[in-house]
Amino acid sequence: MRSSSVWLPTGIKQGQYSFRFYGRRGRSTSSARSRSRQNCDGVHTPCTYGLVGEINGNLQVCWPREVHYDAVYGSFGHGASIYITGNPSRTAPVTRDFGRAVSTLTAVSPYTSQTDNLAAALVDPIGLKALHMVTADPQRTPTFVMFAHPDYFLFAGAANCDLPCVTVPTTPPTQTFAWNHGGIQPEIAQTWLGIVGPGVNRQGQDNQTWLDHTDVRPTMLPCWGSTIVMSTMASADRDDDKNAQPVRLRGHGPTLSTFTSLYKQINAPFGQLGMGALKVSTARLPATLPAT
Repeated sequence: MRSSSVWLPTGIKQGQYSFRFYGRRGRSTSSARSRSRQNCDGVHTPCTYGLVGEINGNLQVCWPREVHYDAVYGSFGHGASIYITGNPSRTAPVTRDFGRAVSTLTAVSPYTSQTDNLAAALVDPIGLKALHMVTADPQRTPTFVMFAHPDYFLFAGAANCDLPCVTVPTTPPTQTFAWNHGGIQPEIAQTWLGIVGPGVNRQGQDNQTWLDHTDVRPTMLPCWGSTIVMSTMASADRDDDKNAQPVRLRGHGPTLSTFTSLYKQINAPFGQLGMGALKVSTARLPATLPAT
């Protein structure tokens, strides 16, 4: 993020207020677009593209013609929620067969002409719980979720086997979004945060501190002199600035830093536990061995 001057409206004086600036969410773009001109960098030498935007994948017709599963497809995009009719358990044969079929779905990319695996990851309800994707309503928990290859936007269109599995609309303005969100790719998971104001050290860009959105408010509250205690236990690396720490935590900097770092990797969806659960679920859901 480049630094820039901030214009303060009349009545706002320097040192009175704290400000935060952040990207609400990251996005991914198709990694390989067809270029009509080679050796371009988009700055000194312009680039033009024959196709722009996400590749649409219709899950209703991407199956082989002899395969049929009775299921409902929920939310779409990079993460497709799949509800198998009858709500079978995650260990039921139909669930394992369906998961195995999804894990092998492929499509030929309109950009690269290469065969892509449509599924980047699969996650069942156990993994969904580690990712904080399970609500209090069990009817909303899908049988599993399919996270897609970053170039693809998955949806459930007409169940017509004469339709193509994947398409890129080619007639403006029907070309689709160039940027996707809702996936697990690093460019989606990683965004930025800037805080400026009283109680905040001027340290410039920091590419090491591991935070997520739940850390923003509890980090800023002490800067405002608030005594509110956040029940989520979310916290930033406050030992960088003693003035931003609650009084009762001062003097425990090393212990606090170690604890919050470990807790964050357990609790955050993109932490080590969440990503580990996703990896295990992807391997186990389509396996022929009994799930544990």
